[in-house]
Amino acid sequence: MCAGGAEKVTEGTGYLNPAWPAARKGLLAVAAHGFVPAAYMFLDPSGSGQAQAQWFAREAGDLSRFGIAVDLERSSGGSPTRQQAVDAVAELRHLYPAHPIGGYAPHWYTGGEDLSFFDWLWASEYVSGSGDPGVLYRGVPASWWAPYGGKSPLMLQFTSSATIAGIGGAADCSAFLGTAAPTQEAAVADPGILVPLNLGQPHVNLPVAESLPSSDFRIVVTGDTGCVVTATAWFTDGSAAQVATYGLNNGKAASVVFRKPWPEVSTVRLQRQDTKTALSASAFVRF
Repeated sequence: MCAGGAEKVTEGTGYLNPAWPAARKGLLAVAAHGFVPAAYMFLDPSGSGQAQAQWFAREAGDLSRFGIAVDLERSSGGSPTRQQAVDAVAELRHLYPAHPIGGYAPHWYTGGEDLSFFDWLWASEYVSGSGDPGVLYRGVPASWWAPYGGKSPLMLQFTSSATIAGIGGAADCSAFLGTAAPTQEAAVADPGILVPLNLGQPHVNLPVAESLPSSDFRIVVTGDTGCVVTATAWFTDGSAAQVATYGLNNGKAASVVFRKPWPEVSTVRLQRQDTKTALSASAFVRF
């Protein structure tokens, strides 16, 4: 099943994809049905990563309903560097606060470089042949989803030769490691809100800063022994996300703690990392 797509917006500091305005409207139309489309900037070896991110944001505009990614691979002008990508991601976090920034950073290009500065990883390995993407995906080995660069891929571009109704010519196609279930958003204005952390749901976002009543605010995770939950924080000053991992133990509550005080945390994302379908976990707010 093809649910939507990703569109290149800019390259370097001078190129804007002329198809972006029309593509943006089309992608927002599928977003209304729960799909999260993506907008990405293609890094050029000339110009700083910061400047390229600023050019991208100026041309892309409001991306509140989009995923955002930096494309790190060879370009027609040469080879952009990891440091340019680091700088671009840092600037995008400043320009799009509390928005996770992904990286199309194929192993065949980045090798063993550390990619943990990305919030999510978009891998790339191609199967042979062309045609229906569902049929082509059957040729993807499990090893293509293996972690590299300190991250596990969230998406995998597995072909550039897919045939998709309504699209002329061959198309790139990516698989998402998850389900079509929409992201859950939970308000935290009242204590005791119980949020289930289910396997297969992309994540649960807890907006924090605007509703903090006191420094005694806590997010607590609890669940069956064997459940593993990660908590990722985005801070109000736009600084990089921090991830904490909790291995749950027989319903014992674990308070989510970060290096900065809660009034400086804007958003927390909670996500199950284990694969134990018989187990359950949840989160709640405590003041």
